[in-house]
Amino acid sequence: MYDYHFGNKILALRRQFNLSQAALAEMVGVTNKAVSKWETGKSKPTTNIIRKLAALFKIDMNELLTMRDEERKMEISKIVITGGPCAGKSTAMSWVQNAFSQMGYTVLFVPETATELITGGVAPWTCGTNAEYQKCQLKLQIEKEHIFEQAARTMAVDKVLIVCDRGTLDNKAYMNDMEFAEVIQFIGSNEVELRDNYDAVFHLVTAAKGAEEFYTTANNSARTETVEDAAALDDKLISAWTGHPHLRVIDNTSTFEDKMKKLVAEIASFLGEPEPYEIERKYLIEYPDIKWLESNPSCQRIEIIQTYLNSCLLYTSPSPRDPKTS
Repeated sequence: MYDYHFGNKILALRRQFNLSQAALAEMVGVTNKAVSKWETGKSKPTTNIIRKLAALFKIDMNELLTMRDEERKMEISKIVITGGPCAGKSTAMSWVQNAFSQMGYTVLFVPETATELITGGVAPWTCGTNAEYQKCQLKLQIEKEHIFEQAARTMAVDKVLIVCDRGTLDNKAYMNDMEFAEVIQFIGSNEVELRDNYDAVFHLVTAAKGAEEFYTTANNSARTETVEDAAALDDKLISAWTGHPHLRVIDNTSTFEDKMKKLVAEIASFLGEPEPYEIERKYLIEYPDIKWLESNPSCQRIEIIQTYLNSCLLYTSPSPRDPKTS
């Protein structure tokens, strides 16, 4: 169960001392990911780390210990639904709303920031430079998410699912490396911090890859990409999110309805909920180069235990009649 109260306290203290997640992690001897998990309520530091944090932030250790041990009943999950142009995101939102409302979730949607800005007249071609536009978009995106999270914590409900129509790292696909470095420096963050701010990321592949006959720009006034541009942008978006511990890519190998069912099933699986729709496929892949994977900073070896139950029929023979009642 996530502890957002404690996580928000750590986040506020870190910002008060003007520290990045990487800097705080180094000062107390943990990884960036550990700090990210504290701030999102996914995990809590040990007592030894609490002692270091209290000394660093100059507060009473017992205050942090008490907060760490408090339990909150509310569960808040924040996910991203992203994808290339004409991937089905708008329809996906309706499917997610319907499926998870029935599971007892209060579903909140953070609208796509780029569409809001561009349709309002703020665009890369109206701002001074693309980097200046991206600063505006990223800052607005972050603030909108904070507002939705703040609002969620005031709701008298047990489970909240915050669905972001694109996330902060989507911006990276629209910039070169120099522009991206300038933008994240402007907002005082880093790539890992932006990426791990979400619990899960679900990428819907553009119709321009595998369903070209359905690709259109007619249903979004902010969409201008050709089929070729859309396919290339889709690859850039996947690359931008690569490294997230729970990134799922949903392609166009089946019907559009099956694509939506698979999205709902993947989200349900992540949340630990029963899958309302079952789609199972098996693939035979070439065995990977383990040494190369272990040398990649975005990869981590984990142990997985899978339990399989054999289906069987239970047959019970009829009881003989009681001769007294025959």
